[in-house]
Amino acid sequence: GTVDPDALMTNAAGHPGDVLLLSKPLGTGVVANALKRGEVDAAALGAATESMRRLNDQASAAAIRAGVRCATDVTGFGLLGHLHSLAVASRCAAEIDAPALPLLPGVLELIGRELVPGGTRRNLRFAADWTDWQPGVRNDLRIVAADAQTSGGLLLAAPAEAAAQLVAEASTPLTVIGRLKA
Repeated sequence: GTVDPDALMTNAAGHPGDVLLLSKPLGTGVVANALKRGEVDAAALGAATESMRRLNDQASAAAIRAGVRCATDVTGFGLLGHLHSLAVASRCAAEIDAPALPLLPGVLELIGRELVPGGTRRNLRFAADWTDWQPGVRNDLRIVAADAQTSGGLLLAAPAEAAAQLVAEASTPLTVIGRLKA
């Protein structure tokens, strides 16, 4: 295939002050684990299935139109792992607003029932060396930030103006979750 070099997005193009956006809710790993154990309700399963079936093409196209140059997908290493890779590659630090994270319905309740996959727990332990949690960030939000995603969303880092354009004009939901820092 060919790529337009003027529209190329990499995980190394972020800058301090860029806004972090996420294109899909978190929690597919937890829901899939609950399904394996026969402990997920129809609403949570339906929402997870819809999220996993939705492609990232609309979010990607909107990001290209807005001039975004920094992106990665959120998959097996969870949001924390992929955000760490993006921040390191971009030579930045990152700050997320844990209560702002978009979540699948019912995922916090499933976490509360200890239906957390082993991979998610390993991701959280791995992230401990480079993650500083503010006091008061609930453990269930820490877990979902590390949840290994199946068909996860895009994590975008965009200048504030481009981020505002994305949120206003994208045909798929985009959630502001934080920012890159020096």
